[in-house]
Amino acid sequence: MPDELSLQYQELMQRLRAPFPSESIMHRKGGKGSYIPTDAYVQRLEEEAGRHWSWSIKQGPIFLENDNILMIGTLTILGATRDGSGTAIAIKKDNKYTNLNYTIRAAAQDALRDACDQFMIGWSNLKKGKDNLSQTKEEKVEVPADKRCAKCGEIVNPEQLNWLMERNIKLFFCEQHVPKHFSK
Repeated sequence: MPDELSLQYQELMQRLRAPFPSESIMHRKGGKGSYIPTDAYVQRLEEEAGRHWSWSIKQGPIFLENDNILMIGTLTILGATRDGSGTAIAIKKDNKYTNLNYTIRAAAQDALRDACDQFMIGWSNLKKGKDNLSQTKEEKVEVPADKRCAKCGEIVNPEQLNWLMERNIKLFFCEQHVPKHFSK
């Protein structure tokens, strides 16, 4: 028999996972998918979870190749935690970063969206999960050619690229350099 905290958690998660209003969904240029902005997630968390949620940066900024900055954070909802990772590209002018604070904030916001995704928040809008799968497991994700590991620079094999893309991991890593938090 579930205890009171388990029931509270289930009820809260049901409210958090409710569909977002259609005006909250942003569409990428060129029909390359949709996303829910960070402020919509924060508003939902505040309205539904109130003081029972928190967000903290766990690691970062981590400077990767090609001026990518990685941030890793932890979202806690009623005692349950999920890590999220996010990246953003910093702009350099005369070999100096021109927007580093903005880039770090953007990567942290991306990490929060990823952590919300780990709680399945927004799935009903973004067609994720077993009830909303748009492709079967047998179908292969279209893999970009000649992608290199963000850590060692080696070309990532097609099977690994497929694995990364299926998990919505935006940076490319060879098998031996996938960060542990991505393998959970």
